[in-house]
Amino acid sequence: RGKAIKKTVCVSTDSHILAEEPPHESFPIREWTIQVLGKDEDIQQYVSKVEFKLHESFPDPNRVVEKAPFAITEKGWGEFVMDIVLHFVDNSAPPVSFKHELHFNPEKYTKFPVLNIKPNSFEIAQSVFGETLESPSVDATMAVTPSSKKRKRLEVPSVFNDEDMESLKKKLEGLQAGDILEVVDGVAQVDETSEELKFDLYTLSHEELAKLWTFCLSKNKK
Repeated sequence: RGKAIKKTVCVSTDSHILAEEPPHESFPIREWTIQVLGKDEDIQQYVSKVEFKLHESFPDPNRVVEKAPFAITEKGWGEFVMDIVLHFVDNSAPPVSFKHELHFNPEKYTKFPVLNIKPNSFEIAQSVFGETLESPSVDATMAVTPSSKKRKRLEVPSVFNDEDMESLKKKLEGLQAGDILEVVDGVAQVDETSEELKFDLYTLSHEELAKLWTFCLSKNKK
């Protein structure tokens, strides 16, 4: 296997005393909110849902949040340690869990756990979100679907590892602007303001990566 992709997330905790609630054995009742966010980017780019596994004393302690904001709000008097489980947009990457301690001193605090994400379909040693290919002459209205003729499936890696992904990136960078237009539909996005093609390699399936690989081979061998 290749190296894991490391992503740092932000877990914020905010609590306050509910003065109108009677205390529990001299312990004040508090309302608290825990939210999981991206540290440097929109977490929705790679996280599809978040599980918060609360203390068993809570009704329905396994809470699942399937869209942003990935947050829960509850009330109670006790501090405890919970498991937080992140599920990813790329289904080939297994969920990642970490511990988070709920405490009330201070009332507001933030933690920055580091996730080790290990996709099963291919591994990349560094973040591949927002991979770009410059193409000054791209016109988004000219996108067409590439032909499937003369594809040599035997040359496609069975698993795209670090070296394969770097090789694919170099192959794409070596294409002419006119060739790049043929892979826009369904795989790349065109940013007309910056005149760039953006390939989010992390979200591509093996089939889509294979399509890019064989297309590049066919162009490079001409």
